[in-house]
Parts: sequence; structure tokens; C-alpha cells
Amino acid sequence: MINNKGKDQYPGISLASMRKTNVPFFDFDIKKWTQKTMIRLICCCLIFLMLFALKAIGGPTTEKVIETVQYRLNQRITFADTYQQAIAFKNTIEERSNRAVAVFNLETRFTRRLILPMSGTISVFFNETIPASGKPSKGIIIEGREGQKIMAADDGVVLEIVSSPSSGYSLIIKHKGDILTVYKNMANSDAVINQRVSKGDIIGESGEKLVFEVWNKKDPVDPLEFIDVDKSSL
Repeated sequence: MINNKGKDQYPGISLASMRKTNVPFFDFDIKKWTQKTMIRLICCCLIFLMLFALKAIGGPTTEKVIETVQYRLNQRITFADTYQQAIAFKNTIEERSNRAVAVFNLETRFTRRLILPMSGTISVFFNETIPASGKPSKGIIIEGREGQKIMAADDGVVLEIVSSPSSGYSLIIKHKGDILTVYKNMANSDAVINQRVSKGDIIGESGEKLVFEVWNKKDPVDPLEFIDVDKSSL
């Protein structure tokens, strides 16, 4: 014998109780909807009649009122355009923010090895006296050919570019952690501030001699400590 006791039942409510109370599955009050629609239609008609009356009266004050009301009425129509403008503005701000903080968006530790930014002969080593100035060198001086390509010593972001008639172009690249590499006495450079560069990317041309420095925080360090070169052959 089949038991149909729970056939018409659902959790917490039965079909029988729904039939007794006549609860509809979709409660839509056509009367209330019609009333709201008529009210909105009447309001729109009144607004347009008011605009027509103000237009007939004329005058600067009237024109100002008409412009204000028309602006409010057109807000819904122009919402899509305003939204797109807001999105474009947001994207512009994000792009500028990314460029501004790109120099800080790097790993905190520096473990990679650098490459020599230019091939040639090292004429002055770190902390040696520079013959032209008599001051100790804060980096190394590499002598090569005029117009020789200068490369980024490692991945990083261009932090600063300075040029002067006497010393040519000077460029600073921020690397992981607190490491900076400095390239001085360049003949020219096409790099721009906040530009991301990879190890080996061309950042400029030589003016025969290149001054190359490595700084850790605020202190200069020997660049050859970060470069895999055979010091005996230098």
C-alpha cells in the first residue's frame, strides 16, 4: 500500500495550506503600478507646461531656471556618458599612480648579479683617486668608444635623468631593495623617468668614458662586488 501522506508537502509549508490562503507565487498589484505611472506622467506634463510658460515669459532669470530644469531632466539620459567619463578619469588616475609608485613596486631584497653597462677598460676603480679632480672615485670609470651603447645593469625603474653641457647625461636606476645604479658622462639617452628597464636594455650612448656607480641606500659601494668579472684581467 502506497503512503501518500507527504506527497503534497514541502519543507515548512504544504500545498493544502497554500490553497486555503490563496497565496500567489507572484504578487503584482496592477492597480498600484497604474497609479504610480499616472502620477509620473502627470508630473512630467506639469514640468513641460511650466517650461513652456517660463519660455513664453522670457528674461535672464527664466532662461536660468529653464537651463537648470533641463539639466536635471537630461541627467538620466546623459548618465551613460557621465559614467564612461568617470571610468576614463579613474583609469587615468590609476595609470598615473602606477607610474608614480612604480619605482617602489619592487622586491625588498637584492640578490641578482649586475652586468657591466659598457664594454671597455676600467681606468679608475672604486675609491681610487680620479686624476682629473683628485677626489676618490665613488664608482668605476670605464673607457670605451664614443657612441658605444650603454646598457642597464639590471632590471629596475628609471628614477632620475639629468643633463648638463659639461658632464653630459646622468641617469639613475632604482633596483630591488635599496640598490641604485648611476650612469654618468653619457653622450645622450632616450630613457624617460619612471620607465621600467630590463637587464641589458639600451639606455644611452657613451661619450668615450662612462662613470658607473652603485649605491646601497645612501652609501656608494664597489660595483665590482655585484658584477661577475675576472678582476685579474682588468
